[in-house]
Amino acid sequence: MKRKILKIEGKNKNLNILSIHKTNSHIYIQIFSHDKKKVLVSSSTTEKKILNNITLKGKNTKSFYAAKLISKFILIKAKNKNINKTIFFNKYKYQGKIKFIACYLKKNFLI
Repeated sequence: MKRKILKIEGKNKNLNILSIHKTNSHIYIQIFSHDKKKVLVSSSTTEKKILNNITLKGKNTKSFYAAKLISKFILIKAKNKNINKTIFFNKYKYQGKIKFIACYLKKNFLI
């Protein structure tokens, strides 16, 4: 599999980058600075608050409920840091939970 390299040009040059990483067990979302040197905000299903909320509902960390919950948390954290717009970058296929998270964040004007 070839590695995708992020190259930002034009009007989107100064926007922050939203990245989603998914493993077999967990989902991780990060927002990087536009120069890709600093993580501004991150959230994952390994965080204690999110993990407790997921287990109380009887769901696992791979469920769509977990994807929705982590999307809400990243949205709140981004708004607290005054991040209003990002570029979506992903190395996975745009389907399933990745698509669900991206659509949720688009609907709430983060992407």
